[in-house]
Amino acid sequence: CNKRKQPHRNFRDLAAASPPKPPTDAPASPNQPAVKPTPASPMLDPALAAAYHRCGAVLVRRAFSASHLDLAAAAIASALASPSPLALRASPAADGAFREDFCTYRNSPAMQRLLRESPAAEIAAALTGAGNIRMYHDHVLVKEPGTKQKTPWHQDLPYYNVEGEQFVSMWLPVDPVPVESSLRVVSGIHRGP
Repeated sequence: CNKRKQPHRNFRDLAAASPPKPPTDAPASPNQPAVKPTPASPMLDPALAAAYHRCGAVLVRRAFSASHLDLAAAAIASALASPSPLALRASPAADGAFREDFCTYRNSPAMQRLLRESPAAEIAAALTGAGNIRMYHDHVLVKEPGTKQKTPWHQDLPYYNVEGEQFVSMWLPVDPVPVESSLRVVSGIHRGP
């Protein structure tokens, strides 16, 4: 992934054959077209945006369709079958398998479709109030059943090497996840100590 402090391509533009024409009120560059997302889906309660700003995290239920989850599963299968140079194993060999890969959209048509067709950009726009949504990277995490490796407590922002407050990390599990293995967040920590 690009480590410079700049946004990446718009979700909707990842696999476009040619860059779309930007709206007349948005600045454009050949490398980073600015495209306004479509209005947020009515499934996103406006109270969630307020909770997101207050707490730093929200649960958005039933936002992704079964076909979106199928695309995500296909993208994960592709990342496992053909790992990128950024892929790594996050667990010891004797401890199941906790694998991760980054920027899989570059080589995965399924990931490209998921990013273009899912409501991810609309949800991010609704939560942040941003007029333009740009993807920094995708991050595929696969923790096979029985893996004991835990993810340590952390904040995502330091990993992104970007500035600002209008950003969203989304966790989209494609399999049922027991509560004890689910994502956990600390409310309000995005505001600092």
